[in-house]
Amino acid sequence: MITFIIVGCVMVLVSLLALVLPLSANSTSAPVNSEAHNIEIAREKLADFELQKSTGSISDAQYTKLSEEAKRVLMHEADLGNAPQLIHGNPLLISVAIAALVPILALTLYLSLGSPEGLQLAASAPQQTAQSDQSIDNLLQDLEDKMINNPDDAEGWALLGRSYMSMQRFPQAHKAYSNLRRILGDQPSVLLQLADAEVMLNGGAFTENTKQYVSLAYAAEPDNVQAVWMSAMLDTQEGDLAGAINKWEKLDALLVGQPEQQSRIRNLLSQARSTLPESGSPDLTPTARQTESVAEQNLVSVTIEVGLSKDLPAPIQDDMLVYVYARAASGPPMPLAVKQLRVGDLPSTVILTENDAMIDGMTLARFPQIVIGARVSITGEPTAQPGDIQSVTSELTLPLENPIELEIKDLVN
Repeated sequence: MITFIIVGCVMVLVSLLALVLPLSANSTSAPVNSEAHNIEIAREKLADFELQKSTGSISDAQYTKLSEEAKRVLMHEADLGNAPQLIHGNPLLISVAIAALVPILALTLYLSLGSPEGLQLAASAPQQTAQSDQSIDNLLQDLEDKMINNPDDAEGWALLGRSYMSMQRFPQAHKAYSNLRRILGDQPSVLLQLADAEVMLNGGAFTENTKQYVSLAYAAEPDNVQAVWMSAMLDTQEGDLAGAINKWEKLDALLVGQPEQQSRIRNLLSQARSTLPESGSPDLTPTARQTESVAEQNLVSVTIEVGLSKDLPAPIQDDMLVYVYARAASGPPMPLAVKQLRVGDLPSTVILTENDAMIDGMTLARFPQIVIGARVSITGEPTAQPGDIQSVTSELTLPLENPIELEIKDLVN
């Protein structure tokens, strides 16, 4: 703040010298063409205001107000004709008046147009971010309110769905896309957006409804990139690895010219192929082959050995679903990686890698502090329900040198 004051004083002194010295040099009054002089000043001010606007020093509203005032000066002077005006007065008196008025005017303009808080801009950044988030919430709430009166506005529901998905508000996104389907019917793009929201809502798992949406979309548009991708992920969840590989190969061909996406698909292909039985290597189990593949690709991964306690708090059946997942210890609640088993598959070794991410960018590679869990779903729902049985670790830091052992035994209340 002290530096700012010093710089401001220096600038005021320079301005005073530029104004006072010419007056002091003239001991007598001189005729001046005030019209031309004032027009030139007004033009200079217009240029200065435009520069300040372009650099963000003043707002659009301030620029409009100041430029209109300068333009009024131009119009006024142009109407005065060419009659010369004379300035009479005591140069010393005028100098003293300027010396007193310039600092006062500068301070007044700064307080009204400037930004005294600018010096604290860095400190107030979090507050501004919070205000921005609040503004977005207000806009979305306004749109929600409008949809009450216009429930058949497809564009409105589509905008709400996209906005809520980007903000990871999956329940609201699912509601918006459900309304979009009600209006537009089973269009592939609508079904896929609804399926995506439902998968995110259910922790990465495909429900019966989701399977139906994906199957209908894939049947209607077999070359739709999102349809192929989601169908491959569905095959993976259902244990049809060969089907997933076929679709990933198809997807690789569809993504020509998109090297980043192709790289991810090829990593998935390599990992999936390594788990299939191969002639010439019958001694390697699928888990061993996947471990080799992960090491070759230098992927961030966690190995989890999942088993059931002998003293379970409730009876379970072999066909019940088991969800094994890793999520960020602090951050988004959605799993960074998840796989689905059956109770009859236990005990089992599960390897989760950054390739198992459900959302681009939200991978094990980005979140070194994680929590790992395994849960038997009594109802089949991917999200935890009362009566489920689970095992959850405390916070862990990647990379992990040894496999994590999970014994499922704790009742979810």
